[in-house]
This record gives sequence, C-alpha cells and structure tokens, in this order.
Amino acid sequence: MLYISRMILANIRFVKMRPVDFIFADKAVLKSRRIKNKGADELKKIISILLAALMAAGLLTSCSEGGGGVTIEGRDDFPATVSGVEIKSAPQKVICLSPSVTEIIYELGSYAQLYGVSNDCDYPEEAAQKEKMGTAISPDTEKIINASPDLVIVSGNLNDELSESLKLRNIPVISIEAAQNIDSLKDVYVAVATAFAGKTTGQINGETTYNNLINKIKNEANLAGQTLKKAVFIPSDGIIAYKDSFISDIMTLAGAENPAEAVPEGSDWASYVASLNPDYIFCSDGIVQSILENPALAETNAVKSGNVKGINPALFERQGGRIYEAAMEMYRAMYGAEDNTSGTDVSGENSAAGASEALSAE
Repeated sequence: MLYISRMILANIRFVKMRPVDFIFADKAVLKSRRIKNKGADELKKIISILLAALMAAGLLTSCSEGGGGVTIEGRDDFPATVSGVEIKSAPQKVICLSPSVTEIIYELGSYAQLYGVSNDCDYPEEAAQKEKMGTAISPDTEKIINASPDLVIVSGNLNDELSESLKLRNIPVISIEAAQNIDSLKDVYVAVATAFAGKTTGQINGETTYNNLINKIKNEANLAGQTLKKAVFIPSDGIIAYKDSFISDIMTLAGAENPAEAVPEGSDWASYVASLNPDYIFCSDGIVQSILENPALAETNAVKSGNVKGINPALFERQGGRIYEAAMEMYRAMYGAEDNTSGTDVSGENSAAGASEALSAE
C-alpha cells in the first residue's frame, strides 16, 4: 500500500520510504499552482487522479514495500551500468564484501536489499547482524553461491575462484574503487546508489547524500575568520598523508593546512615531518605514544604543545559518512569548538527530502 503523508497538487513530498526511491512527476505538475485542501475526501480524489495520471504516463512502473518504506521504480532506472557491468533490474538480494561500501549502503537507505556482508563489516550495528560471507580476498564461496544473490559488490579484486563461480551463474559482480580525493567520493556514492536504485534515481540519491555529508561538515566546521592551522596526518608509522590525498582533503574541510608532500630522497619520514614543524599531528589512535616518544619529532610545535591527536582509523579509512566524525575531531582539536552532533542528518532519509526539494525547485 502506498502512503503519502504530505502532498498538495503543486508539490509532492516523500514520506518515510526507502530513500533510494523517489516519485517522479512531470515538471508541469510540480510547478502547478497550489490548491487548498478542502477536506479529506477531496484530497483523496486529487491523489487518486494524480497517481492514475502518472501511471498512465508510465512514470510509475511498480510499487513495493520494504526496509525504509515504499519503493517506486522509475521507468528509466534499469538497466543501469556500474563499473562497466550491466545491472538489468533492481537487485533484491545483495552481498557486499566491502566494509566501506556497506556503510554507504546504509547511508543511502538501501539496507533492505542487503543480504550478506564481509566478516569485517561492523558498522552500523545493523550491518554486523547480516549474514557474514568472508572477505573479498578470502570469501566463503560455498555460502555465497548457496545464497543465490543477484548482485555482489566488492572494492578491488575478488577471489578468482568465487569470481569464476559467479560468472558461470550469470551473477553480476561490481567493483567500486576507493576515492582518491574528496571530490571523487561523490562518484562512489553515485555508483553505489545506482547499483541499488538505477541510473536516474541512483544519480539523485547518490549526489544528494554526498552533498548533505559535505555540507554538514562545512556548516559545522565554521572557519569564518579563522587562521588555518598547520597540521600533518600520519595514518601509520612511516606513512604520511600528502597534499591532495583523500585524508588531506578531510583535513582541509576541518580547517587544517597540510604542507606534506613526498618525503625527499635520503630523508626518513620523521625527520621530514620535523622539518615541516606542524602545530598539530593527527594519527591513528594506536600510534600516538610512538609519535610522542619519537626523538625526531620531540622539538616540533605539535609534540611540545601536546597537540598529537589520535583518531579511530575506521573514520578515515572507510570512505563514507563517518568522515564527518574524523573532520569534526580534527576541527575541535584545532579550534576548541563544542561537539555538535545535532545537525543535519546525512542519512538517506534526509537525502530523499533533499532530492524532493531539488525536483520541486526545477
């Protein structure tokens, strides 16, 4: 049964539904002048007439319920191509062997179609309750084949044995590569959304969810009138996040100026960091002590001032909504801002509303 909680003829709103799915209406309908509600009976008539018109026009092809609510598939969504692989119809049983992509699936609101996940998937809590299918490198081939999925998602290469078994059964496998910088993260969101909802709906939901995430960081990491802080990020011993990298872009959103480039030939990483003399050093939370005790870093402003901050690696290694937490931890460390977690939700539910506004504004 289709529920519509807030609709007038001039503007269609989305109710609580799986946010990868949207109601598409003709622009003329969206731009029609407002008609006052003259009672429940009249409103029901208007809704019935409008839905009938949309169905007749072929703008609505099917409806179903599940997960986040109502699913409405756009006429032009499938077939869709993701990472060079054609997906003929909306998948209903998906196995994802990438923890990063799994987190994005939940952001997009497509979790109802998610059947199994990697053994490494532990966020959100609901994902940890899904069927565990091994990893991309060491998958539980028998369990995956017996599950008969209609789509398998990985990041990078899939185990050869499983890849061949899926190919023989005509089960599509898509590999969604990690983003190299913050701008290309939008492509990741769109690819995942397209795999679940198709090319038209997926494009809207992927872009909207990504934009909500970046805007949330920019709105809460208020840099107006601030002098940017010099900082470096050390994900693990011997590794530095260089300019223009994904982690460096998160630092920029948080208000850090990252001067790190390639370590000069003949120099070790710690001496190079010391030469930059950063005011802040961010790193994985497991190596804070080793950085504090590294003699090459002892005279840096960061170490002398106690400005060495450890961050949970999952917040920046898994490219999804939790980069917000990484950015805000860095921002608060540098600018002393209060924790603010009550801002705009970056989940797919609000993404659906954002997409509704975008359509209405056209």
